[in-house]
Amino acid sequence: MAINAIPLGTGVSYLDQDELPDVLRKLEGYVPTPYDDGKHIATIGIGIALQNKNRTSVLAGNLALVLRKIGVFAASDAAAPANETAAQRDLRYKTIVSEFAVIVQAYQLSTYSETILGLALNAKVAQYAPSRTFTLSLSQAKEVKKEFITGYTIGPFVGSGAQTELDKLLKGLLVPAGTPAPPPPDTPVPHDSREYMALMSLYFNGRNLIGKKLRDALATGNRAEVWYEIRYNSNLGALSTTPPNTAKGTARRRYYESQIFGLYSALQLDAQTITEAEAKQIYQMY
Repeated sequence: MAINAIPLGTGVSYLDQDELPDVLRKLEGYVPTPYDDGKHIATIGIGIALQNKNRTSVLAGNLALVLRKIGVFAASDAAAPANETAAQRDLRYKTIVSEFAVIVQAYQLSTYSETILGLALNAKVAQYAPSRTFTLSLSQAKEVKKEFITGYTIGPFVGSGAQTELDKLLKGLLVPAGTPAPPPPDTPVPHDSREYMALMSLYFNGRNLIGKKLRDALATGNRAEVWYEIRYNSNLGALSTTPPNTAKGTARRRYYESQIFGLYSALQLDAQTITEAEAKQIYQMY
């Protein structure tokens, strides 16, 4: 079996700015300039980290996404020789990213303020595009998040995208509405659905959250169990005697994600739309 996903609507993509990008804005927040994510990791926009979790290196692909969006590469391209080869362009792009990476690493947010880091990055941007700053508008931040999801190629910087990674985990477990059981091997993962949107949000918060128990519940078609895994079992720290500082925020996020996923397959609930199987699953869950 598998979970039959509910489409968002005719012509609606989960990547539309008012769909997943806006959900992530609500859950992760939006800051136009570099900020401390709470663990001293330099971050910008809607949760785009510029450093790895140990802050020992810069995430070059993420930094390249931001630099492209604010126009640094375009400004550099305009000044490049007309006969420049692809290899030369790639080297130029690597040099640019390296220049900004040095600044991010030099002004660690465990020591320096967000303002000082921002000013240093602005000064470097001005060397390429005098009218620009190291800032993402809300629209740009959503576009960067979308590119991070779908994948990107920026010269030598290539990212397969979170969508490709999540699809590998959900293949055969989340299928379009009406798919027969068992689903055919070539059944696509339904991206433009409320279930996929909820699971992508969960995946962003931690790849390990799409764990075995959740995937097992998807595999058996047990929507209630998936809902429970999202809402409660992915936030066990909140129930401990010494919950982490982030427990309340995580609980709110899980509540929202489980609401998006849905306890029932029907959008309008009544005695006719709630199936007997779903009713039994919910009873067994409790």
